[in-house]
Amino acid sequence: MTNKEYVQNLLLANDIIYIDTSSLMNVEEFKVFIESYSEDFLNFGMKITVTREVCLEIVKHLSSEHIEKQTKAKRVIDIFKNFNTIFIFEDENLTSHEASFAFADSELLSRMTKSKTDYKQLLITNDKNLCIDAFNLNTLNSCKGQQIMVC
Repeated sequence: MTNKEYVQNLLLANDIIYIDTSSLMNVEEFKVFIESYSEDFLNFGMKITVTREVCLEIVKHLSSEHIEKQTKAKRVIDIFKNFNTIFIFEDENLTSHEASFAFADSELLSRMTKSKTDYKQLLITNDKNLCIDAFNLNTLNSCKGQQIMVC
């Protein structure tokens, strides 16, 4: 199976696709991924959901004292602008106060748990611990539902 076939299978197998901040801030790889597969997302009618908390973390990085984080966050925004048709942004009414306290991992896990009964979900992440936690949602005894995939 080629990389393209693998990505197409993931698009077909899931109802909702999320991405975490660590994947976005890995800007070079993120850009290559989006450039390589944006057409597939469009052809399959799929979009990547950038949750409110992930948006807040990007805002936080834009204001960071670390120039490298600022630069990466600006590049993420540029990618968003260039490929806006494949993203769903939950970015209404973001405040710098909220951004200063943003932590997306717990919110992503919470949302995936709540949506588990109705939707097959995929989380794109570079965070090993988040990856393990999200995948382990498949083994919950008290909350059965659809498969959660992690890539």
